[in-house]
Amino acid sequence: MYVMRDDDEDLALAGGTRNPQLVGSAGCNLLSTITGDRYRFHLMRLSQALKEKRPLYAQRHDKVISLHDNARPHVAKPVKTYLETLKWEVLPHPPYSPDIAPSDFHLF
Repeated sequence: MYVMRDDDEDLALAGGTRNPQLVGSAGCNLLSTITGDRYRFHLMRLSQALKEKRPLYAQRHDKVISLHDNARPHVAKPVKTYLETLKWEVLPHPPYSPDIAPSDFHLF
């Protein structure tokens, strides 16, 4: 997971509409392996950043909807438990197969 800096915002998630610029990693070596615990740490930082940067998010109790593939860090027990604690919704992702993979066009 990378922290992206945008012209208008301090924190932009991957897939932003404007040209984000990579400014570095979020507390880990770029060449290190992302484990479930490390990914959970990044989710903790993302949750905190949302509360700080988007105060209305915390006031309205809006839910975050995330699309994860089935990579090991994304489906690790600590990550699943933490996502349940946050009450974030994780959209189901089918096994990768180009001929049966559904389009995610509606998400963007």
